[in-house]
Amino acid sequence: SFAVEMLRLVRRVPADASNDALLRQLARSATGMSSNYRAACCARSRAEFIAKLCVAVEEADETEHWLWMMGELGIGRDAVFDVLVKESHELRAILAASAGTARRNAQMAK
Repeated sequence: SFAVEMLRLVRRVPADASNDALLRQLARSATGMSSNYRAACCARSRAEFIAKLCVAVEEADETEHWLWMMGELGIGRDAVFDVLVKESHELRAILAASAGTARRNAQMAK
């Protein structure tokens, strides 16, 4: 649902050359986070689960970066934007903690 809300945000922002470049990256990273989390949930092995989860963390971090840039430029700033920024931080923290736990569990299983 986060990725869907991010795409709705992207649709609301007026189109121009500088916005378009930033919004394409934001849409790609937010949907990448979603798709890699889904892939982790369907992983065929512990190693694949960890790898996909780590990619989701990277995409979450990138999403935070593009949201930060939007905030700095004053693009799309409204109450919904602020909620999405907060949710982005929370999701990155959750995914990073999950990846760390999965790595520790894999080490302990060896």
